[in-house]
Amino acid sequence: MTAVPLGAPLGLLGGPMGDAGGAGTMGLVTDGFGRAFTVDFGGSLGIRRPDFKLSGAIGGLVHQQSAASSSLALSLVTAPGAGGTDALAGLSFHDARRARTLAASVMTRLDAHTRLGFAAGRGTGGLLADERGESGHAMLIADAAHEGLGFAASPGIGTIIRHNIYKNQYVNLYAESGWVSGSRWQDDPLLRYRSRSDSRYQRLGAAWDGHLGPVRAAIGASWLRESDSLLGARLGPVFGAGGATSLVGDASFTLNMREDWQIAAVWRQMWTRPDARGLVAGGALRSTAFSLDLAKAGLLQAGDRAALRFAQPLRVARGGIDLMLPVAHDYASGQTDFGRRTYNLAPTGRELVVEASYALSLFGGDLIANTWWRRDPGHIAAMPDDRGAALRFTMGF
Repeated sequence: MTAVPLGAPLGLLGGPMGDAGGAGTMGLVTDGFGRAFTVDFGGSLGIRRPDFKLSGAIGGLVHQQSAASSSLALSLVTAPGAGGTDALAGLSFHDARRARTLAASVMTRLDAHTRLGFAAGRGTGGLLADERGESGHAMLIADAAHEGLGFAASPGIGTIIRHNIYKNQYVNLYAESGWVSGSRWQDDPLLRYRSRSDSRYQRLGAAWDGHLGPVRAAIGASWLRESDSLLGARLGPVFGAGGATSLVGDASFTLNMREDWQIAAVWRQMWTRPDARGLVAGGALRSTAFSLDLAKAGLLQAGDRAALRFAQPLRVARGGIDLMLPVAHDYASGQTDFGRRTYNLAPTGRELVVEASYALSLFGGDLIANTWWRRDPGHIAAMPDDRGAALRFTMGF
């Protein structure tokens, strides 16, 4: 028997779940006197605060050093004081004050048709995007659908093999591991249960990409394993839950048109099943993400770049977890009967982001302007719209 305070959340939802929950997941609990009460578990998981990305995108002084030759490419990203006072960064105050390496990667040529890459602190998706020549269009808020995992995570190490099978056709194999990031807020209901490490993840995948004339396309599939989370959600000890396994499908299409116009579309589909463990008897979730880009080089003057992106971050479209909850209690025998109840994890909110960017070369650097509108941040319908603009100037030394 586990003592649980009913006035506090029993876990934390993942980012793709937004404001999921609500009434309808009924069960029984007993108090200290053995009396049974009906409780709605539909609101037992706390809503994760949405990630407002602007401070993370432009709030730090980041240095990137890179070097390349015909057979080797190196990249190193460092920042002074990275991690700050964030306990989840796993750094002491003394270590956090010093400059530390945020990410490093290397790509090398094995033979005329094969390249091998390694990354630390950086996802393999970034390496693959570099190899394909994809542009992020200097976006700050709206991520492309295939960027990252779709929920907060910190990449550890990864490797990728890219092989040219025929002319402009490539196959790619990649593996990656890291940590699923927990809440960085002090009111996280699971903070007292956490060890120094968050849930770990492992990802294995394969992808094909190629281009024919102005058309470039890519498809890929991957297997994703979370050790102690469910699309970033953390269930408290009362659930006795384990991790989850997901299958991820990605597809993208890019068309380069006349006068340097470009259209790109990306779609991600994810199928997730939680481990049957503790009170979690099973379940299934289906999640989607998409992004559409329109870009133009030389819009106002030679060398400038403008882009517009419309995107939806990863969102649970339908599904939930099946819980084995106490549903009846016999006072005479003290016996409790359990029944299967479904906890809905599809949110009512739907985050949609529209972002525009404009960049031009100036004084040996790049001047970049962004503006955006974000509806239902974090897939939370009650959140006000997020609107903003930013102006950056970057220069290499």
